[in-house]
Amino acid sequence: TELLGQNAAGVQAMVEEAATGELLVYLPQGVTTVLNAGDFGEPLPRWSAEIDRGDKVGPKLYSAKYTRGPPGTPDGGPEFSYATQSTARSHVAGADNAGYDMIKIYNYTPANALPLIFEEAGSRQMAVIGHFPQTEDGVTTLDRGLAAVAHGQAYFWRWGYSSFGATQALNASLRNDTSIIATLAHMEIIADIWGFNLPAIQEYRARPELRYLHPTSR
Repeated sequence: TELLGQNAAGVQAMVEEAATGELLVYLPQGVTTVLNAGDFGEPLPRWSAEIDRGDKVGPKLYSAKYTRGPPGTPDGGPEFSYATQSTARSHVAGADNAGYDMIKIYNYTPANALPLIFEEAGSRQMAVIGHFPQTEDGVTTLDRGLAAVAHGQAYFWRWGYSSFGATQALNASLRNDTSIIATLAHMEIIADIWGFNLPAIQEYRARPELRYLHPTSR
């Protein structure tokens, strides 16, 4: 198979959590490539290097550096790394120097930072993945070279179901060879934990696409 333009052997896992113990669990399950789209700081690039050297047992590990919205935006906060127009290039350079493989953009990554993020990442052969920023048109984001949409349902979050906008975005995804990470289980988690709406949860679980999740959901 191919992951973000690189050959990736075996089964892939696209996850947003990381722990040293979990790395040991992947291989016996046949998962040999992991893209960690959550930013857990310095350990991830270090673990990746240790695995590549053979010092640690685990799957091939790719990691993404957050580029969230600045404090005051819905997905921002002082605990999250973010970039502004003036810091975009240095943010990407710092991620590259720290050993990250890619940059992950979010809903409120500033519009004036986006072209600089993509330019700097491209010059360093780093992929840009993530959400559709609310700060610019999603087709523009795709045409900048978004390598992967971090959640398949992001199209529906942004444009709704059966809309002209979603169709335009899907066409742009095909045109740009953008990967879609189909986090189908994510919606069930949202329904269970944050939904508190039993009829809606029951309706969701009755959908035929649930057969692609866990056997207990079928």
